Amino acid sequence: MLTENEIISELKKLYIFEWISENTIEKVLKNWEIQKFEPNTIIINQWDNSNSKAYIILEWEVSVFIDSNFVAHIWKWNIFWEYALICDEQRSATIKTNTPLIALVIDKEIIFTLVAEDININKIITSRIEENMKNWRWNFGE
Repeated sequence: MLTENEIISELKKLYIFEWISENTIEKVLKNWEIQKFEPNTIIINQWDNSNSKAYIILEWEVSVFIDSNFVAHIWKWNIFWEYALICDEQRSATIKTNTPLIALVIDKEIIFTLVAEDININKIITSRIEENMKNWRWNFGE
């Protein structure tokens, strides 16, 4: 399993966290949950209501399906469902584990804590998530 320092170092490389200080990430990381999933587990079902969580893959990979059709693999250090952090819409795809999976689970309330501390973080998070979702939705054919 990765150490907290290794996780922080890798998180700083993700577009959504690259502008956040290590101190802020450390503070918030204490409230994030690391969750393990067995192979062939459905983490998210298409059309389910949002659970207001996003996931960062720490180990292994998942598959993405839209209308039961495979559309993509997502690997280590990728984030999925960050759109759920700002929008309570139904899930637009199904996510299924291929192998045992370890993910960092980010809850909307944790992100709101960051946003409350700095209006610039709010603007950056919203802008980056919207940009990413436009790109993903185009890739998934939505």
